[in-house]
Amino acid sequence: MLAWSKPTALIAALARGCTLSSVLAQLICDNVQELRLSGNRLRSLPSSIGCLDRLTKLTLSGNFFKSLGDDICQLLTLQKLWVPANLLEQLPAEIGLLQNLTRLEAQKNQLGSLPASICDLSRLTVLTLHDNHLASLPGTIGKLSALRKLDISNNRMNALPDNITKLASLEVMLACNNQLTSLPKSMPKLLALKVLWLDDNNLPDCPEGLGALPGMKSLHLARNPLRTKPVDEVFHRIPDFTYEWSF
Repeated sequence: MLAWSKPTALIAALARGCTLSSVLAQLICDNVQELRLSGNRLRSLPSSIGCLDRLTKLTLSGNFFKSLGDDICQLLTLQKLWVPANLLEQLPAEIGLLQNLTRLEAQKNQLGSLPASICDLSRLTVLTLHDNHLASLPGTIGKLSALRKLDISNNRMNALPDNITKLASLEVMLACNNQLTSLPKSMPKLLALKVLWLDDNNLPDCPEGLGALPGMKSLHLARNPLRTKPVDEVFHRIPDFTYEWSF
């Protein structure tokens, strides 16, 4: 597999007067399948990025991107996209065109909302969005039928859409340090769920029925203002069950 993976090589090329566009032109000719541009102080991508028609993995972490631009949505072979630790305020509106995408990591940015089309990523298995400014998830999040892991910790959400309970493949959900005051009543429909972390929210009660999920192995509820002590023996069958009750 051909890959461009050394940040120093890119910095050296740019120092010689080469533009990122010219570097990408060579990569297009080389049929590159993996491109790593982490830590290169990049602020934008040239339109030619969309011409890398064999690219399956793209890493852009640790740059200064506020936007990825629309041309990235032409990478129809892309399977994995890493964009953490940038300054992203939004994801491309047409990101749903990336129908082969299985992994999207956009943590540690400044995302305030998600484009509706993100719910069209039918092959997506991992969605990592922790440490952003998200106040909500799209109401059609349940369309992500292949999603197995969702990390939305350290955001600003006070509720989850009811549609989230249609994520039939979801095994891990991390939603710590938000402002959640309740959960959808149909949460027990998430039959594949194994790990649910809800520490540091505003939940007044233990989620009814979640303790009985057959595969549940880890349920965290620490630092929530629980009104009642979870004494149900069903909860205590969970190998990793944590909560705090101070009433």
